Amino acid sequence: MRQKNILATVTELNAKFLSLIAWCDGKVDDQELARFHDIIDACPGSAVFLKKVKNVINEMPDREACLKELSQIPAVLSAGILKNAYVVAHADKHFDVKEKNLLLEAGMRIGLAHEHEAKFFAMLDHYAKQYQIQQEIF
Repeated sequence: MRQKNILATVTELNAKFLSLIAWCDGKVDDQELARFHDIIDACPGSAVFLKKVKNVINEMPDREACLKELSQIPAVLSAGILKNAYVVAHADKHFDVKEKNLLLEAGMRIGLAHEHEAKFFAMLDHYAKQYQIQQEIF
């Protein structure tokens, strides 16, 4: 697969999973939507491509399909998507148990061992703090 296709595939999956986490509590609030757009805007691709990709937020994606796709790409890329999803989940200042469970299930699907659950969430917390600082200074 050519690199351009890989980047497009990862960007599309990123948008789907971010949408899934945003819809996890049954609705997408303004803070989650804004964070979703911020993250997708930073992805590679033309303005036309990114505009198309952003439309996935309009409906809740299929959970099982997203989890399956996530498990089929390299774990390092999947982990990046999960980090972004954690940022979206925290955008409304409320980390719902459904969001936590989705992230944990996704982590398990990409190879997270149950005994590393605490480290997994520590990694996500660390990334979210870095993301927040980056937003403040740039």
